[in-house]
Amino acid sequence: MTSAARRGAERTPVGAVKYYLMREWKTLARMRTAIILLGIVAGLSVIATLLPQKALQPEKASAYLQAHQTLGPVWDQLGLFSVYESWPLLIAAGLMYISLGNCVLTRGRALYRRWRMKLPRNHQFIGEAGSLVFHLSFFVLLAGILYGKAAGFTAYVNVVEGQSVVEARPSYDQIEEGLLFGADQHKGYEVRVDRFNASYYSNGKPKEFVSHVEVFDQGRKVIEKDIRVNDYLEYRGVKFYQASYGWAPVIQVTDPKGNKVFDSPVNFFGDPQLQNGILKVPAAGPPGQQLGALMFFAPDLQQGASASTAGTANPNNPAVLFRFFKGDLQANRTQNVNELDTTRMSQFWTGGVLMGQTAILPGGYQVTFPKLLKYTGLQATDDPGVPVIWFSFALMLGGLMVRLYLAPLLQTREARLRRRAAEPAARVAAAVAGDAGRQRTAVPAPQSPPG
Repeated sequence: MTSAARRGAERTPVGAVKYYLMREWKTLARMRTAIILLGIVAGLSVIATLLPQKALQPEKASAYLQAHQTLGPVWDQLGLFSVYESWPLLIAAGLMYISLGNCVLTRGRALYRRWRMKLPRNHQFIGEAGSLVFHLSFFVLLAGILYGKAAGFTAYVNVVEGQSVVEARPSYDQIEEGLLFGADQHKGYEVRVDRFNASYYSNGKPKEFVSHVEVFDQGRKVIEKDIRVNDYLEYRGVKFYQASYGWAPVIQVTDPKGNKVFDSPVNFFGDPQLQNGILKVPAAGPPGQQLGALMFFAPDLQQGASASTAGTANPNNPAVLFRFFKGDLQANRTQNVNELDTTRMSQFWTGGVLMGQTAILPGGYQVTFPKLLKYTGLQATDDPGVPVIWFSFALMLGGLMVRLYLAPLLQTREARLRRRAAEPAARVAAAVAGDAGRQRTAVPAPQSPPG
């Protein structure tokens, strides 16, 4: 729109609104805008892989918040622990697909007109067709993702070594099922974690962690496999990935009468050298007399003269550190199992217990740390949309190859053919020009009349 036309449009409020809407639409429809929006979506997705997401790993998100009490709440306020449900991602993805949709419609109409007009199928036509296929592949990708979400499920479960998980809804710690997925579609077989092994570098970072599992279907062992980070287990369409791992010390709590009110392994989360855990003992007594504890586990506690520190990730001197609270656990209220609400409780004991030892708490309670186990975190996924996603990647790659390589090759070939077609005419023109030159040379110069 020219400046004069813009000024004329802006003379009325409706014209001004229309002008600015058209301007913003043209900005959104540009390829550069689509690339920027794609970068935003990709960046948020990277953040979702680096930070634990509350939807599937609430215990890891809670452990991260406890371990990073300065930055953790900031990230939480920004919604970085729930990236896939956040408005920034949804808005960026929606605008990106609007921009891509405009490109698809524009290129599709142009190609259709060229086809109806029976124009030559030259390199421009082929290049635009490849670009159209590339843009369409994003919509095929979206269809595959939505179909996989609607017709499949994603679940997360922590399994202590020596224990099993059944491929069924009640067995998972966290599960998200699609609208088209029913509980009767779970396969019902058993995955037993026979053992779990982890090795570490000198700085405590994991070198490798492996879950050795056995699959039993109707009581018969059908698969035995080691699950690693990049090597999953697949059986009957469900994939089990190695997602996390940690320590599971066995904790025993005895009341003043000598009754064991708690005896179970407790999963800890966080860095292998120092992990966080939550203990809730509702059986310790009625509301007001119940026990809960914030715990830290150090597999290699370094005991100094004035203080103790966490050492390596190897279980050389395992110890559990407690902050015990007494009061009302509010067990009748829905709450996260990995968080302890101490608003109605008061702290009454702080201390630590080495493996194999027992500590006496005020009031006659006892806490014992008899045994150390490990657990593995497995992510189970049934995604029937994967073939569609792979097909979209094939379309994306094919469209790029056509646009970036085939179209330029055809352009070069067309230019070569034009040169070859022009060569005979050029030779004829050169010959005619040569004959004309010779004829001009053969014409005698005019003679002067005799005097």
